[in-house]
Amino acid sequence: MALQPDIRVIGIGSHHGADVAGWLACEMLQAQTTSKRIDWQLCRTPTQLPELIANYHAVVILDAVLSDKPVGQVLTLAWPDQHEWYNSPCSCHGLNVIEALQLTAALGQLPLYTYILGITINQQQQDASLAVTNALPLLQQELGQIKNRLDSS
Repeated sequence: MALQPDIRVIGIGSHHGADVAGWLACEMLQAQTTSKRIDWQLCRTPTQLPELIANYHAVVILDAVLSDKPVGQVLTLAWPDQHEWYNSPCSCHGLNVIEALQLTAALGQLPLYTYILGITINQQQQDASLAVTNALPLLQQELGQIKNRLDSS
């Protein structure tokens, strides 16, 4: 029986404007990463998260985040820290990412290590490619640090 990868990276988003940033980031990181320890997944709505993250040792969620910070910055949340910066445009789906993680935790299925990497966008932004291109080196660095934390734990 093959071992399940111990990290799942989930790009969350939609086809609407800059909300595609999580998907683009996931696809770009996957193309540049050869690690067999990582499983890659795209997600349309936070309501899918409980099913997608159950039974993983660690999960990293990539998501567009509305912010007044420069476009393409990376904001990191290590669960259960809840930072006021986390303002995902996906919250219109009935359940936002934070609520989905809270539900997963209540079900006892939350991975031991759970991170959100927020890619900053602004309200007027229609194209996420600039934000993701700017954020990619930072995302690679954060993902590397997360893997190092897992290796040393």
